[in-house]
Parts: sequence; structure tokens; C-alpha cells
Amino acid sequence: MQRLSNTPNDSPIPTDIDLAPGEHRLANGHIVLVPDFDCDINNASNAHLISQALFLVFTEQSDINSSLFKLHFSDVEFTLEDVQFLAKATFCSWKSAYKHETKDEEKEKAA
Repeated sequence: MQRLSNTPNDSPIPTDIDLAPGEHRLANGHIVLVPDFDCDINNASNAHLISQALFLVFTEQSDINSSLFKLHFSDVEFTLEDVQFLAKATFCSWKSAYKHETKDEEKEKAA
């Protein structure tokens, strides 16, 4: 997530800021991509986030010398389409969790 949000490893990902969906440049120069869970995965900002994640994961997992390389199975070869499918599935899982959490918060406010 730090690579996706353009945050150096020695710098924490900011969590105390409330940003609207889309791409934001923070005062410290970092770029943060915020998903829009009220829209589908094909929304422009969500598609941009997915493509950035897809590029980073595929690039890093294609380079056996990368410090982030985690695939240690020589007989398994992921294609770009495989990684894209996994990225979209992950987004859908995050969206579902967000919707569930938001629904719970609305119930608490109503009580």
C-alpha cells in the first residue's frame, strides 16, 4: 500500500486525513489514490487506482531480484490478466467491507 500511495517505507501512510475519492497530492509531496466505493470498479478514479496497483504488482512480481518478490514457485507464471483479475477481486472485497462498515456506523448513529 505504501508503494501505491507513493509513501516512502520510512514514512507512515497518513490515516488521520479525510480525502474525497480520486488522486491527491499531500503537502509533503506524496500522492495518495483514494477509491470511490460509491461507484463501480470501472469509474475513472477506481480504474486509475487499479491500473496503478496492477502495474506495481506485476512489475515487482516479474522481477525475481526485486526485494518485494514473493512468488517462489518456478512452475507458476502469472500473466498480466491474472494480476488484473486479482486486483479487481481485491477491490470488490474492499468495497464490500466498506459498505458493511458504513452500514454498521449508520445503524449506530440511528440508535
